[in-house]
Parts: sequence; structure tokens; C-alpha cells
Amino acid sequence: AFVIGCLLGMAGAVAAEKLDRVFRSAAQVEDATGVGVLGMVPEVKGAAAQRSNVVAHVLENTTSPAAEAIRAVFTAISLGSLDRPPRVIAVTSSTPSEGKTTFVASLGGLLTKMNASRRVLIVDLDLRQARMSAALGLKDRGGTIDDYLMGLKTLEECTKRHDNSGVDYILARANPPNAPEILESHAMKAALATFSERYDLVILDGPPVMAVSDARIIARLADYTVFIVQWAKTPREV
Repeated sequence: AFVIGCLLGMAGAVAAEKLDRVFRSAAQVEDATGVGVLGMVPEVKGAAAQRSNVVAHVLENTTSPAAEAIRAVFTAISLGSLDRPPRVIAVTSSTPSEGKTTFVASLGGLLTKMNASRRVLIVDLDLRQARMSAALGLKDRGGTIDDYLMGLKTLEECTKRHDNSGVDYILARANPPNAPEILESHAMKAALATFSERYDLVILDGPPVMAVSDARIIARLADYTVFIVQWAKTPREV
């Protein structure tokens, strides 16, 4: 009975491993994609688990494990591209709700808060969902990126500063009728050139790759693309 029980336990473990189709380690991600992992950011639990609360928690606790891990990701990007430091970084993921907007808001805020001389701009280019305002805890969007690109408002009217961190941001309006055309326009390329001249770093919050084609367009506009994978959620096939 003992031997049979051991064999059944081993068989069950092997079956569970084969049926588990999500990522649970950095090695699994690297084996599946052939791309190096920049870092692993721990989940913020408890009362701070909501999107805006997570960003506020990270910015208020700059030595917390989550904040340290986010800064380590940027350090890995910088060390991996010493010959040509990226000025425009795009952030995307496979599917919605994997934490990319929270990561962008936290990264931009931390980089500015820890170094006041570094000028960082966050641009919400997820024109389908546009959740950056919620991540930053804002109620009023004000001027949006599409307003600026279409010439309805000036850059100064669309650019705001986050009170808690000092990072500048430009929000987006959800579901504009022509999102791909906006992103592929000459105005978008000219805007990024202007942003790169005024800021040391521009971080673009893009939509998920599997949902729409917008993320592929944004990746071509950026110098560097960060891909978010959520532990024990993102399917390997996706």
C-alpha cells in the first residue's frame, strides 16, 4: 500500500505539473519566450490591493519590497542598454488586468520621487480602456492625448503633474472612434519627438497585445518594450 501510494502521488504530481499552463517562475518565462526576465514584482496585498491604493502604497513606502523590485526593473533596463539608453519605454501585456498600468504609474512616480532632477512623463496610450486616471487616483482627466494630437488643446493644457510624486502625465479618453489612426499618425510621431526633447524618460502605457492591434503600433514607436506577465494567471499559450 505504501509503494502504491507513493507511485500514485508521483503520478498525481506529474499530472498536475503538465496541466498547470501558467507561469510560476522566471525560468519558465525565459524558456517559453527566449527573452530575459527583467525582474519579479511582489503583489501588494491587504487594504492597499486596489489599483489606486497600490500606486499610493508604493509611492509612500519607497523601501517596500514592491518599490524596490520596480526600481530594480528599471536598473535592469538601464544596465542592459548602456550603449543607447532608451528615452521612450512602452509597457504592455498579453491580456487585460495583468498590472501594466499600475506598474507604469508606480515606476514613473518612483523615478521622479527618488530623483527630483529626473524629468519623467507618463502617457496613457491605452485608448480602449484608459485606466491611468484611476491608477493615479484622479477624478478629472482634463485634456487628453487625443485632444493634443488633433490640435484641440495645447501640450501645456494636456500635461499635468502628480501631487504625490511630481511625475508629469498625459491621460487618454476611453474608446475614441479612431484609435489605430491616432497612434499611426504623423502627429503621434511628432509628439513623441517633442516629449523626448523635454523629458529624460517617456513611459507609454499601452493596451494588451491580444485585445487590439494598438500595442504593436506603440511598440514600433518606443525604444524599449516591457512585457508584463502576471504570476499564476497569464496562460502560457497566450
